[in-house]
Amino acid sequence: MLKKTEATPSEDFPSDGTAATDPLPTTPVKGSSNLSKSPKRSGRKAAEPKAADRRASAPKTDPSPSGAEDLSFLQSRTALELVLAELQTSDLDVEHMAALYRRGLSYIDRCEAILEHVEQEVLQWSQQDEQSEPWPFEPS
Repeated sequence: MLKKTEATPSEDFPSDGTAATDPLPTTPVKGSSNLSKSPKRSGRKAAEPKAADRRASAPKTDPSPSGAEDLSFLQSRTALELVLAELQTSDLDVEHMAALYRRGLSYIDRCEAILEHVEQEVLQWSQQDEQSEPWPFEPS
């Protein structure tokens, strides 16, 4: 029969408020087949997440190009900046990069369409000759 060991509160929670450094039990667990071996630990530091973990924790942008048609200029520009920032990370797979690139192009197209629309609204017509072609507004 295994003897139950009880830890004092100072061992579990040091006075500085940090947790104990080694949370693994030192007492063998009943029914385990490998009592003499300690659990394997990788040589990696805890502060270095795996590339897949970084990808999973990165902000998600939907790589599909749909949805850009309803965005304002500012929203499209901000979304484009987020896509560009994600494309600059080095741990993306090729398929995700291609999807992000296509999404970025859709944001660029949306920004250009809005700018062209605003330009058309700003064009002036001659009041004397209604048949004349409009020209861009130039502030004096």
